[in-house]
Amino acid sequence: MVEVSRQPGQVRRAVEALTGVCEFFVFVSSGNVYADHSQLGQDETGAVLPALGGEVMETMETYGQAKVACEHHVLDALGPDRTLIARVGLIGGPGDIFDRTGYWPLRFSRPAAAGGGVLMPDVPDLLTQVIDVRDLARWLVDAGGRGVAGSSTPRE
Repeated sequence: MVEVSRQPGQVRRAVEALTGVCEFFVFVSSGNVYADHSQLGQDETGAVLPALGGEVMETMETYGQAKVACEHHVLDALGPDRTLIARVGLIGGPGDIFDRTGYWPLRFSRPAAAGGGVLMPDVPDLLTQVIDVRDLARWLVDAGGRGVAGSSTPRE
């Protein structure tokens, strides 16, 4: 089973319903769960935000906290040996409504300025890494099928 929801109540109900019939559970979480985004090179042991207290994420402002709550529901229901928590960063590729992978190539192929110049942010040290959704999907299915368990989700 692969779950991608950001709503803690949906995840809680799903894992409660599937605990007895699901051998292994993959939860796609997010790098947004980390408390401090200024530290480059953090791994899964980095401190996370407090879990959202409710069942519903009302706004995107609490996305990270909602994903932490979802991680807790998965681990509480299935335990660490039957789960893989995948904290993913930016996902791009086909179906990406935010166009993270296609915007800049298009801008450079169709510059607005007559001389071919393209206006872009002046942040050369800002690192960004995008994973293609197809590669991620293959990895999640493969890891889940092999029962690759793992999570460093801190518990209160």
